[in-house]
Amino acid sequence: MGEFFKGLLGLLTGNTASKALDIALERTEDVDKRNALVLQYVTIKEETRRAELARVTVPWVDAVHKMGRQIFWFGFMVGALVLIATGHSQELLDQANLLLSIAGGGGVYTVIKGKGK
Repeated sequence: MGEFFKGLLGLLTGNTASKALDIALERTEDVDKRNALVLQYVTIKEETRRAELARVTVPWVDAVHKMGRQIFWFGFMVGALVLIATGHSQELLDQANLLLSIAGGGGVYTVIKGKGK
């Protein structure tokens, strides 16, 4: 039973190429063929990494993407403060479920993503 859960966890966590390599290595008995498979996997992985590094990006889009959560929370707080300052705080209370769902989603994302990643 433990092997089943170990295999299930491996299917959920690893990437497709590494899973395929693991299966191929389990079924290949020739050491030279196994080494060739590993070498091919490492070569493809390195080529993919180099292609990702060579990709051209738009600097301001990257900056906005990285600052997305901070911009969202800043806008959220400014909106709440404007409603309170203009005497519409009752609208905040009326829409508490909506506000909590929006705030909760960002909070869950922050917890899952972790700090500084």
